[in-house]
Amino acid sequence: MNRISVGIQSLKDRYLAPLGRLHSGKEAEEILYLLEKKDLNFNADLMFGFPGQTPEEVLEDLEAVLGFSPRHLSFYNLTLEPGTLFFDQHRRGKIQLPDNEILAEMYERGIDILERSGHPLYEISNFARPGSESRHNLSYWNYRDYLGLGAGAVSFLRRSLIGDSKTKEGEENYGYRWTNPRLPKDYLMRTEADSPSSPWEKGQGEPIDQRTAQGEFWMMGLRLGEGASFKEFEGRFGKNSFAPFEEKVEILRKKGWLTSVGNRLRLTRSGLLFANDVVSEFLLD
Repeated sequence: MNRISVGIQSLKDRYLAPLGRLHSGKEAEEILYLLEKKDLNFNADLMFGFPGQTPEEVLEDLEAVLGFSPRHLSFYNLTLEPGTLFFDQHRRGKIQLPDNEILAEMYERGIDILERSGHPLYEISNFARPGSESRHNLSYWNYRDYLGLGAGAVSFLRRSLIGDSKTKEGEENYGYRWTNPRLPKDYLMRTEADSPSSPWEKGQGEPIDQRTAQGEFWMMGLRLGEGASFKEFEGRFGKNSFAPFEEKVEILRKKGWLTSVGNRLRLTRSGLLFANDVVSEFLLD
């Protein structure tokens, strides 16, 4: 690990307090100043789409953070999660989020600023100087294996790494995914009590069948700026394995949301705005 991640979200206190953030915008700037002075590699997290927020305020935050020369930036649209104050207030009509046109303007103008500053988009919500992309997260988006250690960590291993793993119907799985207990005390209890047997041998977690894996390959890979590779897809799933997706891809191309570049399928600029709609088409029934 060689990068410090700073969860700024916003430099404006009026948007931080409702999120339950304990820091102020000034404190965030002080941290960024110290990191820049020490010439440390850091990522800055920013959100947009707060109730009452304007595109100009989003751009002000971006310009201010870029002034501290981060090598990597994450730029996320605020999502309302059940159990949060924002979710409850929105459900009861107490707050109004920006409409989709304003959110699209925030995102697109943000992309322009970040790319002009030398931080091209390499994933829907992530921007970096060339060579400073997050290798950790690229493993997820390229649908590679990963092993999570610690409370709440998620792991995903392909069948070739875990040996024979079959569904209840006796079909071969593509792989297996499981999540460690979220509370540290529960995680410690499991590690102390468990035998050396693997999670998939004990029926814990989620077996991933071939069809699910195919959809997830595109769901993750299309998040990348360079898109996902047809060649790699067929290398993993077999010749002609893309055939079930061809009709849907053609429809998405006609909408202007997908394009092919070399042997890769990728989102267009307008497709980035409809990414959730696009990737849902690849999750076959």
